Amino acid sequence: QCLPDDVDAAWLPSLREGQEDWRELLRSLGEWHIRGGFVDWDAFDRHYPRRKVQLPTYPFQRQRYWVNDSSDESEKTTLLPETSLFNLLRQGETEQLARQLEEKERLSEEQREQLPGLLEILARQYQKETAANTVKDWLYAAEWEPRPRPSPVALPTGSWLILADQGGMGEALVRQLEESGNTCILVYGKTSFSQGLPDSIKPEEDRQGNNVWYIDPANPADFEHLFSDAFREGMAPLQGIIHLWSLDAANTHDLMSQTLAEAQALGCAGILHLLKTLPKQNQSPKLWLITQNAVSVGQYQEDSLAVAQTPLWGLGKVIALEHTELWGAIIDNPDVTDLLAEIGDGIDSRQKEDQVAYRNGERYVVRLARTEPPIPGNTPLSTENSYLITGGLGVLGLKIAHWMFDQGVRNLILAGRSEPSLEARMLLDRLEERGARIMVASTDVSDWTQMNDLFQEMAENMPPLRGVIHAAGVLDKEILVQQDWTRFHHAMAAKVQGSWYLHTLTKTMSLDFFICFSSTASLLGGILLGSYAAANAFQDALAHLRQTMDLPGSSVDWTMWASDEKAKDGGEEDGSPDKSIEYAMDLEIGLQILGLLIGGRTNVAQLVVLPEELSYLREFYAGQTPPPLLSDLYQPDPDESFGPSDFIRELEKIPLEKKRDYLATRIQAELCKVLGFSPSQAIDFQKGFFDLGMDSLMAVELKNRLQTVLGHPLPSTLVFKYPTPSALVDYIATKILAQESPEEVIANAETSAKEAEEVLQKVKQLSEKELEDLIAEKLKM
Repeated sequence: QCLPDDVDAAWLPSLREGQEDWRELLRSLGEWHIRGGFVDWDAFDRHYPRRKVQLPTYPFQRQRYWVNDSSDESEKTTLLPETSLFNLLRQGETEQLARQLEEKERLSEEQREQLPGLLEILARQYQKETAANTVKDWLYAAEWEPRPRPSPVALPTGSWLILADQGGMGEALVRQLEESGNTCILVYGKTSFSQGLPDSIKPEEDRQGNNVWYIDPANPADFEHLFSDAFREGMAPLQGIIHLWSLDAANTHDLMSQTLAEAQALGCAGILHLLKTLPKQNQSPKLWLITQNAVSVGQYQEDSLAVAQTPLWGLGKVIALEHTELWGAIIDNPDVTDLLAEIGDGIDSRQKEDQVAYRNGERYVVRLARTEPPIPGNTPLSTENSYLITGGLGVLGLKIAHWMFDQGVRNLILAGRSEPSLEARMLLDRLEERGARIMVASTDVSDWTQMNDLFQEMAENMPPLRGVIHAAGVLDKEILVQQDWTRFHHAMAAKVQGSWYLHTLTKTMSLDFFICFSSTASLLGGILLGSYAAANAFQDALAHLRQTMDLPGSSVDWTMWASDEKAKDGGEEDGSPDKSIEYAMDLEIGLQILGLLIGGRTNVAQLVVLPEELSYLREFYAGQTPPPLLSDLYQPDPDESFGPSDFIRELEKIPLEKKRDYLATRIQAELCKVLGFSPSQAIDFQKGFFDLGMDSLMAVELKNRLQTVLGHPLPSTLVFKYPTPSALVDYIATKILAQESPEEVIANAETSAKEAEEVLQKVKQLSEKELEDLIAEKLKM
C-alpha cells in the first residue's frame, strides 16, 4: 500500500539487513514509544533480574545507595546469542514464526499452506522434550516418613480445655488428665447436626460429675462467655487446648453443601474465634489440633479420606507463624496414649515434630523432598473435545486458555464470577477468529445451582468434557485475630465448595485430567493467609481422594507467578509471601509444568512447585525456627539463632537507669529489619507503627522477632495494643521484663538526691562535738 507524501508516518522494521535483530527491535520500540504508542514495560522487563534499593529519604542522612554488583565473575559464562526464531519456537509463537520464515525464505504456495501446521507440531514436540529438564529443579513432594513414637512424659499440672468430639475421645482424655491432678473443662461444639445437645451454653453435670459446656463454634460470643464463666478466679493456669471438634465432621460419602459448611464451622470457625478470645485472657496455652484420616500417608491409601477435616491442616500452618506462642502441633489419627505422648514430647523437646500422623500403630512425620518430573507422554488435548477452566476470565486463566489453544484445543469453557474485561474479550475474539469455539460463563463456582446449570448448558451446547482446570479462588489477606467467620468462609468457598462441586459433577465422566490450582501456602502456611492456606489444603486432599477412586486428580501447590501472571480470578492475587517476589516463577515455567501433568504417563496427586533457590525461606521464616517439614532441604545459616538470644543476659548486667535505652536500641534494630530500613536510620519513637510504613504482615514478623529475642511469649495483638515504638518499649520493660518504668527510675533517683541534700545540710549545722557524738553512736549500732 502506498502512502501520500504528506502523511507523517514512521516505519518500524523488526528486521534490517546487516543489523542485529535485537538492536533493530529496540530502536523501533523506542520510536513507537516516543510517538505515544502503548508499551507493556512490565512484560518487556520480565526476564531480567532486578533488586530493590532502599533510597534515603533526606539528603542530610548521608547514606549511600550505590548498587553493588553481587555477581561472581568466575561464574559468568559466554553464551551464544539466541536468534529471535529460536525464541519464537521455544515460546510456541508459531504464527509470528511462520511470518518471519516467509520473509526470510522464498516459499512455494504449497509450503506456505503447510508451514503453520508443521510449525505447531514442531513447537509442541520441542516444548515436550525440553520441559522436563527445564522444570526439574522446581518440583517437590510432601513425603511421609516413619519415626519412633515418643516416650510418655509427665505433663505440667494445671487446667486443660478440651474441645471434645462426640465419639468419646475427649472424655477419655479428661479421665487421664484428671488422674494426673489436672483440672479439665469439657466443651462440645453445637451444630445443626449435633445429636442430643442442649441449646443453652450453660454447663450441665455429665455422668462423671464434671462441668460440661456446649457452644456454637460459629458464634464468637459463646467463646467470650466460656472464658468468663468457666475459668473461675483461682483456677490453675491454662496449660493446653486440645481441639477434637473436627472429628465430628461429616463422612466424605455424606458430604453435600450443608454438611461441608458445618465441617468448616467445627474446624476453622471454632479455631478462629478461639484465637480472637485468647489474647484477652493474658495466657498463652499450647494448642493441639486433632484430625482423623485427613491426610494421605504413603502406602496407606485411605478409601475414604476425610477431606472435610483437611482445611485444619492448612490453617494450622498459619497459626504456627502468626501465633508461635500458642502453636503445639496437628496430629492425625492418634489414640489417647499417643496424643498425650505427643503433647509431652512437644513441651519437653525443642525440636518438636508439629505434623504427625498415625497409621496401624506406626508414627509418621512429613518432609518436603525433591521429586522427578512426570514422565512425558502423549498429550491428550484434542480438537474434538471440550475443556473447562474455572477462573478462566482472570489473568492466569486467559493465559492458560491461550496456551491450550496453541496445544491444539478448539473447544473451551471459561467460567468466572464476572463478565470478561475488554482486554479479555479482545483476546477471546482473536482466538475465535483463529478457529476456537469459546463458551463464556458468568458462574460462581461456590454456588451449587449455578454450577449445575453450567454443566447442563455444557452438555447441550459443547462437545464432551474431557478435562478440568480449577484455577478459581479468592485471596483475602488478613491476620487471624482481625478476621471474622463470614469473611473467612467466603474466601474459602471457591476452592472448597467449588472443588467439591466440580468433583461431584464430573466423577461419572470420562476425564483425561482434573487439575486443581493450589498454593504452597497449604504446606508452608503464610502470615495473612489463613483462609487461603485452609482452602488450598482441601484441594490437595481432594486430589488424593480422587486417585483412590481411580479418577484423575492432581493438585499443584504453586509458588508465586511472576509479574502480572499471578494466580487471579477477579480480585485474587498470588498467595505467596510478599518477600519472595524476586524468586517468582515465569509463566513459561508454569505452563511447562502444567503440560507435563496433562500429558504425563504417571498420575501425580500432589506436586509442589518452589523456586530453584530456597534461600528465600530465610526471609519467609524471619526470626523463627523453620518447621521440621523443611529439615531435609533447608538448613539455616550457622550464625542464625532461633532460640532466646544473649540479649536478656546482657540486659541484666546494665545499670537500671540505662536498661530502657538498651531495650529501645534493640527494638529499633528489629524494627529496621522488618521495615527494610538501614540499621543506622533514625526512627521517631512517638510515631505510629503503621505511619512508619508497617502493615499486618510486618506486625506479626516484629512480634515473632521480639518473642525470639526475649524468649517470652508476646500477644498477637502487640502492635495494635501498643501502637508506637515508645509504648512498646514501656510495655516490654514493665510487663515482660518486670522493670521499673522510666518515670519510676527518675522519681526514685530524684528522691534519693533530695534526701541526700537534706542530710548534708543537717550535717553542716552540727558542731564538731555533736558530729563526733553522732558518729560514735552509729558505730555502737
